Amino acid sequence: MRGAQRCPACGEAAGKRVRITWWGLGVGPELMSLSRCQICRHQFNAKTGRSVKCTVLVCNMVGAAVFFVVIAASILLHR
Repeated sequence: MRGAQRCPACGEAAGKRVRITWWGLGVGPELMSLSRCQICRHQFNAKTGRSVKCTVLVCNMVGAAVFFVVIAASILLHR
């Protein structure tokens, strides 16, 4: 595998690019260079080797905040 990043969890060079996720659809994994180890299934950023858990949490929180703002604005505008 050309340019394979070693998994920070198990040390194997078995990372494979993730193309789509439930939290980022097709955009999130591309923005974060998301890879998943084929041995231990750990997801990590292929460029930095760091975990993506905090980034996923922040993306979800921002998405939820935008959703609630849109709903609140919709409710307030339809009064």
